[in-house]
Amino acid sequence: MHYLMNENEHNHSGMICYTVWEKDRQTGHFSYRISDDNRFFIEAIWVDVPDPKDRIFRAVINFLEYKAAASHAEPVYVRIHEKNVYMLDRYLANGFYSIDTEVTVDDHGNENRILILRNR
Repeated sequence: MHYLMNENEHNHSGMICYTVWEKDRQTGHFSYRISDDNRFFIEAIWVDVPDPKDRIFRAVINFLEYKAAASHAEPVYVRIHEKNVYMLDRYLANGFYSIDTEVTVDDHGNENRILILRNR
């Protein structure tokens, strides 16, 4: 299966957004940014159609790894809330591993644990 990754937006925070197409059907979208210290971060990946074998997700990961290499900003990083088990499992199954944890406290005093993953 071939997917078209169509860049559609740059925003003020440096995030670059894409739409994923399969033929004439939108199948997902994703975004990334390159930090000031030249680190490549996946901001989000959304798959809009059933993807039981993660083909679309894997195609997006492959594309983002290519973009990181072309930008000389390897490796690829992503931040995932530890309770987002569904997305965490998808990243781990696609070659990412945990390298650190950030703990933040929200306005209500609740701790949030954010895992930082990177690709192999």
